[in-house]
Amino acid sequence: MLYLVTGEWIEDPTETAEGFATIWEQMIRPSLEILSKTADDKKTGGVFAGQRMGVIILDVSSHEEVGSFLASLPFWSRLKWDVTPLESYRSAITRDSKAMENLKSAK
Repeated sequence: MLYLVTGEWIEDPTETAEGFATIWEQMIRPSLEILSKTADDKKTGGVFAGQRMGVIILDVSSHEEVGSFLASLPFWSRLKWDVTPLESYRSAITRDSKAMENLKSAK
């Protein structure tokens, strides 16, 4: 099953520059390394240019696997996640072809 996953960094206005440097080393960089490897393996995903937001398409077997993957990222709790299940192009063609047949036979 395919899932479109976007993550947006939740800003903390109380965070100091020194604190953010620690977060970068302990959470952000390791998470980006994991996401980079995952995206490189599937050739899908990246960070939106100039933003603290990114996207990846995951090909996993269940909703639970998406949740487990995201929760394994060190910066999981610092991002707002949006997960959208995707339907394959082939299944959309099959679905829409049947709908068109039903429309034609209803005339």
